[in-house]
Amino acid sequence: MSIDLSCVSSTSYTAFKVTITGRIHAEGISLAGAPISLSYSITSGTSWQDLTLVYTDTNGAFGAVWTPLVTGNYLIKAAMANTIEYAAAETIVNFAVMPFTEQTSQNVFSVTSNSTVSSLAFNSTSRILSFSIAGDSGTTGYATVYITKTIVQDAERAAWV
Repeated sequence: MSIDLSCVSSTSYTAFKVTITGRIHAEGISLAGAPISLSYSITSGTSWQDLTLVYTDTNGAFGAVWTPLVTGNYLIKAAMANTIEYAAAETIVNFAVMPFTEQTSQNVFSVTSNSTVSSLAFNSTSRILSFSIAGDSGTTGYATVYITKTIVQDAERAAWV
């Protein structure tokens, strides 16, 4: 049993929202009609706050839209309880978001990863967005970054270190 999970955020602070999507499958077979509990933690997983309960479609996909009340670091969890046919499953991703205000607009940066995200910062003078990612040794990780195009002067030349 496996749950894929991702978060996509808007880049504008006005009407800021996070779209949480995922898919559940077992040995390549999608699970239709499965109840998926979505929750978040601001305590590194010590406690969890319920977001919603959603059901998978015929392809095993699910989704919800969430509006966090504050910026910061979150853990987002998608979980399915034990059923007669399948064992319980859960996936947790890290989601970090911070605001950036210029004279003409308010923007939001966000990073989603299956590893721990920390030190998210933006230097408005040099226009450098920085953050740290840490995970277990020997594992494969990913990071998805959302940044408004108006802040990146030359997206083709963006550098990753």
